[in-house]
Amino acid sequence: MNSKKILEEGNIQFTFLNSGDIFHVSHNTTMINQLMTDSINGSLNNLYLRLYYPTGIKAVPLLGVHSSSHVEFVDSNIIWRGSIDDVQYQVIFTLTEQGVWFWDVTLKGNDIQADIIYGQDLGLADQGAVRSNEAYMSQYMDHAVFNDEKRGYIVCTRQNQPQSGGKFPYIQQGSLQKSIGFSTDGFQFFGLSYKETNQPEALTKDTLANETYQYEFAYTALQSEKVTLSGAHRFVFYGLFKEDHAHAITSLEFESEILQAWDQVKMNEIKSSKPAPKVAISSSIGEPLQTISMTKEEVDQYFPVRHQEELNNQTLLSFFTNTHEHVVLKEKELLVERPHGHILMSGQNDKVKDDTITTTSYMYGVFNSHIVIGNTSMNKMMTNMRNALNITKTSGQRIYVDLNGSYQLLTMPSMFEIGFNYVRWYYKTTEDLLIITNYTTVESPEIRLQVKSASGKEYRYLVTNQITMNNNEYEVPFRYESEDNVISFIGDPASDSAKTYPNLQYKLHLTGSTMTVSNEQKLASNVEPGSASLVVLELEPSNEWTITIQGLLDGKEKPLVKLDPTIEIEQYRSYYRNVMNGFHLSMQGDSSEELEKVNALAWWYTHNMLVHFSVPHGLEQYGGAAWGTRDVCQGPTEYFMATQKYETVRDIIKIVYSHQYQDDGNWPQWFMFDKYFKIQQDDSHGDII
Repeated sequence: MNSKKILEEGNIQFTFLNSGDIFHVSHNTTMINQLMTDSINGSLNNLYLRLYYPTGIKAVPLLGVHSSSHVEFVDSNIIWRGSIDDVQYQVIFTLTEQGVWFWDVTLKGNDIQADIIYGQDLGLADQGAVRSNEAYMSQYMDHAVFNDEKRGYIVCTRQNQPQSGGKFPYIQQGSLQKSIGFSTDGFQFFGLSYKETNQPEALTKDTLANETYQYEFAYTALQSEKVTLSGAHRFVFYGLFKEDHAHAITSLEFESEILQAWDQVKMNEIKSSKPAPKVAISSSIGEPLQTISMTKEEVDQYFPVRHQEELNNQTLLSFFTNTHEHVVLKEKELLVERPHGHILMSGQNDKVKDDTITTTSYMYGVFNSHIVIGNTSMNKMMTNMRNALNITKTSGQRIYVDLNGSYQLLTMPSMFEIGFNYVRWYYKTTEDLLIITNYTTVESPEIRLQVKSASGKEYRYLVTNQITMNNNEYEVPFRYESEDNVISFIGDPASDSAKTYPNLQYKLHLTGSTMTVSNEQKLASNVEPGSASLVVLELEPSNEWTITIQGLLDGKEKPLVKLDPTIEIEQYRSYYRNVMNGFHLSMQGDSSEELEKVNALAWWYTHNMLVHFSVPHGLEQYGGAAWGTRDVCQGPTEYFMATQKYETVRDIIKIVYSHQYQDDGNWPQWFMFDKYFKIQQDDSHGDII
């Protein structure tokens, strides 16, 4: 089964998955789209047919795995065909030698109002830059929107940071008919509610935002005019790419090139072929689980004492506990653009060492991601999140629970508890409360995920794990070995870690249930195994189970010891007290809300410092693995001086000076401080003296 189809004209290449979803769009080294996805998620690019009924708008995708379309791959075109209600549709994609491509949509129906919404995610930079931080690259795109008399809104986007060869990539997107609406960012199109509903907000509104929004999710959307179908009607959207637009966008350009390319397309004979086998999500997979809000009485049950409560019109949003943990209700997560996420680390990482394990968890059902021991770029086991709205739901580790014969993905919980070495999700339904705790330990490089039913009811589960064993997914393969309830993950000889840590392994242990190990084919039909880089665990019914992931730099096995999360959480608090040298503010033996603010801040500053010091990376800036020369000499060094950890300060100074350039005495802006120490910046900015 060939999972990809490539169309290429000149230096522009479109790669489609066998589901009919876009995987990759490129021009030489420039990645034009933003996310490489898979046949489980589907592409962010799509065309949506909207039908207008007295009861409201019905919106359906026309492309890819989440559509009902059948796709045909012919020599120079890709064709999608299908029908919705009494409307038949056809979409023809054509890439031309002029660097222009067209989405040609034909609808056939009678006496029904319809329009088309087109959407496309944008990377528009060197592929390495896009895949290192999609949000950052989005900030540097300049969107210029023109309202043409004939064609309506046209969106022109230029990358304002020079890319390879000092070039500034440019893309223009518009319609050959008339677009009456546009938006420029995915936060406008998908909206904050997407984190709970899994439905783009824009599709239910009369018009798109019609506002240029420059944020962290570059995504162009265009809306056609609304028509009343009477036979056939055509809508044509286009894209045009230029590898270098040296100057800022000041006017609408390239119309003759677009029309010339379209004239060529109209002359082409469209061939047909046998539809490819339909890629479809399994009927056993339902919609994401919808949780119920926690009542005040339920919050009181778990957290009777609360500090720094945050309210919105008498609705509780968040608070801190007596031991400084932060608790967030889903009502707050739905208000914020930056999702609630947390970086967990194993302990004893206030000293320079190479075997700290870390993972990143997010409130909206990302139980683990970016799992890595040691170097946070090179040694990665599991993929990281690349989008703030949880658009792609295969990243990291996810859990589906079988409710009434349908596996429902756990996304937005009712409540989320954030501790220093743990996070805890509370999924409240009409019949039960699922409590999921993910935690690390002080003494060993391992992560434990505990899932239990508060009522004691047994459920079947699917646990998906998107494995990379490399910095970026989809670049090199990996292998795994499964025996009993243990899986060993091993990197490929071509992986980023292979030369430095040739024996690197991760072991996954399951206790409390038994599992069958499978792949993407558990989630969808006609997908190629490995195409989404997923290892899927099918768990037998259980009311409580635990997954333990161990990081093994040298590949040597470690014993699996039974642990109690309550004890491990308290031991980690004790470890932090020692790191902080017992810092605690009080006044004549008493405390106050104002003092508790500072005490809580001290604990979270400690956590933040240890991330920078021992596992340098972030939630949005997930790449890293290096010390910034200035950063480590400020935050961690000053912290350890204040808490009298002079041995660690000495180690920092020795490592920093070992990276000084001998010829001119300068330092690199950043450098890796572990066995990858040869990787560092050639020069530095003005903040390094």
